[in-house]
Amino acid sequence: MIVEGREHPASPSPYQWARPSPPAFEEGLWTRAQVGELPPSAGIDYVNVWTHILDRKYVSVFAGSRPDRPSDGLLFVEEIDPITWHHNFQSLSTPIVGPVEIERTDGALILLASQHDAEKTVFDVASVSFSPWTGTSSLS
Repeated sequence: MIVEGREHPASPSPYQWARPSPPAFEEGLWTRAQVGELPPSAGIDYVNVWTHILDRKYVSVFAGSRPDRPSDGLLFVEEIDPITWHHNFQSLSTPIVGPVEIERTDGALILLASQHDAEKTVFDVASVSFSPWTGTSSLS
């Protein structure tokens, strides 16, 4: 539309305003320095975070410990549906001494290692379960 010699963009459709743009989401393994601090209300003092798109959802797994009990290993799992923006959060105690860190990943499997000893465990993000690490899996 041209008004008094100046061009004005057409007014946006209501649908364009109703849809939020997707957040920047990159898959990978990130350090605390790359990601930044979480609010204290998150309840985790994390070492590193793994981000992945799993079953069409944005999944982030923060590995670390409880701020008030560093020897308690802890995972904080956040899942976001990019269509509805529904957030699901889970805080899970690990079966190994904390703080824990993500050592390697393979698909939805995460190898967690204790920072204090040689203990390791595997966390399956898809089934939200822990299993002993035998050293013979795809994470070896």
